[in-house]
Amino acid sequence: MIPGKIQAPARSHDLREAIEAVLVGKRVKTLETHAIACTIKLASI
Repeated sequence: MIPGKIQAPARSHDLREAIEAVLVGKRVKTLETHAIACTIKLASI
C-alpha cells in the first residue's frame, strides 16, 4: 500500500459476512484469510 494512492475497491467482505453469519446463527464460511494491505490492530488494554 502506498500512502496517497487510490486503492482498488474490496473484492470480498469476509469480516462483514462472518459477523452477519454469527448474528443469525449460521456457520462462518471463511474461517481464515490473509491481509494484503491494511490490517486491524488490537488496542492494548
